Amino acid sequence: MRSIQVLMDGAGILTSSLCAIHCTVLPVLLSISAFSGLVFLDEAVLENIILSGSIALGVSSMLPAYFRNHRKLTAVGILLLGFLFIVLAKIMHNVIYETIFISIGAMMIALAHFLNNKLCANPNRYS
Repeated sequence: MRSIQVLMDGAGILTSSLCAIHCTVLPVLLSISAFSGLVFLDEAVLENIILSGSIALGVSSMLPAYFRNHRKLTAVGILLLGFLFIVLAKIMHNVIYETIFISIGAMMIALAHFLNNKLCANPNRYS
């Protein structure tokens, strides 16, 4: 069971990190004319797939780990705060704030997965 948890947290860290990189770097790349052919990466469908994957991995990784392993709300709280930042970013229609909030949210989700992985390895570590 632990190896599945490690894989899910690893996938969550990777997905959230890719989301943060995508949201931070893409606007800069698209503003440079040589990279204007990458406009397909700015599609809402791709963004929604990444966000949906991040949410699915977060929930399916954190909740079982919380109930079975460590019973610490820290990782779950950081995950929910990350989701809140992403929801706020989607509500805003300012590109700058949206980029900043989504990037912060994605980094928080990656941090939550990292912390969840550490808590599962040693539940008494962060008492």
